[in-house]
Amino acid sequence: VLPGESILSANRWGDSGQEYASVPLTVAGDIDSLVVHLRRTVTIRGRVAFEGPAPGAFESLKLRAVPLLATLERGAITVQPEADGSFAIDNQFGPLLLRAIGLPGWHVKSVSYGGRDITDVPTEFTSSGPSVEVLLTRNSATLTGIVRTAQGAGTDAAVLIFGRDPSHWDGRFTTTRLGHADGQGRYRLDGLRAGQYLAIALSAEDVYLDDPSPNNFELLATLATPVVVNEGASVTLDLKRITLGTLP
Repeated sequence: VLPGESILSANRWGDSGQEYASVPLTVAGDIDSLVVHLRRTVTIRGRVAFEGPAPGAFESLKLRAVPLLATLERGAITVQPEADGSFAIDNQFGPLLLRAIGLPGWHVKSVSYGGRDITDVPTEFTSSGPSVEVLLTRNSATLTGIVRTAQGAGTDAAVLIFGRDPSHWDGRFTTTRLGHADGQGRYRLDGLRAGQYLAIALSAEDVYLDDPSPNNFELLATLATPVVVNEGASVTLDLKRITLGTLP
């Protein structure tokens, strides 16, 4: 085993059903007598609700459970809700984030569990726990603007926004969004939740386009522009493209 950060995962089928374990490890040398406790998986049950009139149909809507400790054997699980909005996600364990994707024009407003907002709170569910409500809305905020070069010309770029609170510096949170500016520098990010953000425009090679990594958020925060987004608002913010490789 190579030194560094790793995840040890295990699973088995037993008389009581499927059991899993996923343990983060910091490997600096030999590890002796490591004990791994297997636990029963759970089924997360809930319902999708809509703010305002519900769409006539939502066959394209998917619910996704995103594990915090992802491994090659265990990634995000996606299910389709029933016609009444109910859903069940089987064989889950450990801290998770729940997401709704695929329904054009609708975005997550909140994910509630036992009266708590857990939208960006990794949560470990139990089979006997309360039902989950995933509330979708059309009344989400939008951020638009122009990205320019140092000479003032519009330019293509990757536009990254993330929460101003360092505890939210995670590419899996709803406060982290990645968009793209076209050749004229125009960009648009839809479906934003209200909050305080930092925004930065980068060369494409300076950001992970599919899943922004939290590792360099501390550096990006020193270069980004603060922006406040209110619920349902349309905010305009022009940015200058930054190329990290040219910084002193």
